[in-house]
Amino acid sequence: MKKNQFDLEHLKKIADHTLSYAKKIGATASEVEVSYGTGKNISVRLGSLENLEINRDKGFSVTLYNGNRKGSSSSSDLSTQSIEDTVDAAFNIARYTAEDPLFGLADKNLMATHIKDLD
Repeated sequence: MKKNQFDLEHLKKIADHTLSYAKKIGATASEVEVSYGTGKNISVRLGSLENLEINRDKGFSVTLYNGNRKGSSSSSDLSTQSIEDTVDAAFNIARYTAEDPLFGLADKNLMATHIKDLD
C-alpha cells in the first residue's frame, strides 16, 4: 500500500478500533463513519490549462450514546491516538448534553444486512 492510500481492510480496522474503544470507555452505543477519497480537478480556459488540482481526503466521525445522551466528534487524523482523543471528545460531549428518550441507534432488525456493491 502506498503512503496516504487506504484499502478497505485498513478502513474497517479503524472503524473497529473506534467502536471497541467507545465501548471500553462506557458508551452504551456508538456509530462511526470512516472515509478516504481522492480527486482531480482540471480547469481549462480558452483552450489552455488554467488549473490542475489533486486532492486526498480522509477522516472519520463518531457518534456516541451515553444512555439517552448523544455526542459527536470528527477528525482527519486517523492515527490511533487521534481516534481515541476524538472518541473521548464525543463521550465528554454526550456527558453534558440534555437527555432525549429518542436518542439511540435503530433496532437491530431495522439495520441493513445486505449491502449491494454499487461499483
